[in-house]
Amino acid sequence: MIWVFDSGMWWLVTLWYLKLFLPNNDFLYLGDTAYMPYGDKSSSFLETRTFSCLHWMFENWCKIVILACNTASAHSIRKRQTMYPFKKVLSITLPWVEAIIDSKYKKPLLIATKSTVTSGIYEKALLRLWYKVDSFISIQWNWLASLIEKWANELEIIKKIESYSLQNFDYDCIVLWCTHYPLIIDSLKKIVGDDIDYIDPSFKASEKLPLYLEKHKELWITLSWNKTVTYYVTWIGYWYNENVVVI
Repeated sequence: MIWVFDSGMWWLVTLWYLKLFLPNNDFLYLGDTAYMPYGDKSSSFLETRTFSCLHWMFENWCKIVILACNTASAHSIRKRQTMYPFKKVLSITLPWVEAIIDSKYKKPLLIATKSTVTSGIYEKALLRLWYKVDSFISIQWNWLASLIEKWANELEIIKKIESYSLQNFDYDCIVLWCTHYPLIIDSLKKIVGDDIDYIDPSFKASEKLPLYLEKHKELWITLSWNKTVTYYVTWIGYWYNENVVVI
């Protein structure tokens, strides 16, 4: 089965995309809801939580993990490769970098959490692929994921976004670097307009996963296809229903 790991639970954006491109596959989803949001946590805390959850998943039927949380990915990438050299833990980092390069964008505006911005993962990823941008703007929106998880109304979100005066910055695309952020694209368009490209890393990664699995037959043959999804959380909170299991 394919595991999907994120800090939150409510909207499940990455899982929705994955089901769109792999509609027949079985998925297991783990939301670390007891410690959500991740965006304002320290690097050591994020590393501890990420590896604790990864360990639990690998102990429970895991063949491949999609690390949907960008903040968790940013603070675990080096150690992850060392700790699990023979495990498949895929983050959604590389696909958005490839999207920037493919479209030849030179002035990306990245909207992310504080912990993700301070990790420098964006700049490092672009440098590894030898791609130089003219400018690189990062804006920290720690508050947004919590508002979305709590069903904040659109007017509240728009008012908050407007305070950042995004229309005054010089950029040629907007990267929504949190799995919650694609949910406010319509709100952003009301402020910034729809003549700018909004890059959604979760969508880009999900779009490429079928091709990745095709190339890795050793993974493909271990998966199951019953169109099921099982949900796990570390705290039940307001997500309670009979299909959610607390670990």
